[in-house]
Amino acid sequence: MGALFYHFFYAMYNLPEGKLLHTVASSDKKYSVNAYIVEGGATVPDSIRAEVVTNSSGEKNNIYWDSKMDTVSINWVDNKTVIINGHELDVTKDVYDWRR
Repeated sequence: MGALFYHFFYAMYNLPEGKLLHTVASSDKKYSVNAYIVEGGATVPDSIRAEVVTNSSGEKNNIYWDSKMDTVSINWVDNKTVIINGHELDVTKDVYDWRR
C-alpha cells in the first residue's frame, strides 16, 4: 500500500507533462533544463515542473516541482548547478519537490 501511495502522490517520475516555457543549457552544453507550466484549471493552482536533460543521451529526469507558480527563473551557477526560482540544485543528484 505504501509503495502505491508514493507512486501516485510523491513520485517525481509520475508528474504531468505541462506546456514548455523555457529551455536553458549549461555553459558546456552537457545539460539542459526544460521548464513547463502545468495548468491547474479552476480548482487547482498552476505548477512548474522542470527536468534536466543529459544532452549526449537525451535522458530526462524531473528535478523541480513547485505549486502555486506560473513563472520560472532558471540560472546556471556552473556546469552542474542551477538555480530554479531561488532553489539551488546539483542537476546530477538534487531535486526540489514542494510536497516534501
